[in-house]
Amino acid sequence: MILIFLLFSLCVAYDQSLSKHFINLSQATYCVSSTKEWNCITCESSIKPEYLVENNGARAIQGFDTQTNTLFVAFRGSSNIQNWIDNIQISKISPYNDSSIEVEKGFYKAYNYLKPELINNLGNLSKKYGTNKISITGHSLGAAEATLFAYDILNDFTNYFATIHDFRNPLKSLEISF
Repeated sequence: MILIFLLFSLCVAYDQSLSKHFINLSQATYCVSSTKEWNCITCESSIKPEYLVENNGARAIQGFDTQTNTLFVAFRGSSNIQNWIDNIQISKISPYNDSSIEVEKGFYKAYNYLKPELINNLGNLSKKYGTNKISITGHSLGAAEATLFAYDILNDFTNYFATIHDFRNPLKSLEISF
């Protein structure tokens, strides 16, 4: 029993350098406006941005991370008026088959601005880089979107394996088992 606990502890141990890596990736979504301009102070050379998806003020970057050997999706947090309009739409909706899962309407709306293109890009990235592993990250509103994306991937696209690294997630009441 103790051996199982120790093995589990090693699998879920906090890794400070990995957390810093994903904080930098989350931060880069605020300052990068093109995948060709990967030059902000937190833009690490191990990140290979392929797509910048932007719609109605929401933004995410997708590509390949050579440090973790995974595809990545990084969601930007609130940075404009449209994001704040989405943030204040706090009525809860149940958009999934499981009606016990409730999400604030504005977070779900912002996420859905990006979802179709992000899902479409995953196939291209997976073929190009030969992996089905995805690291998902985001800060604040971006963390909420990252959580929703991870849920969708793990429930609707089971050929992918996803991990999430989120920061300051406002969806504290959303309980999801991965």
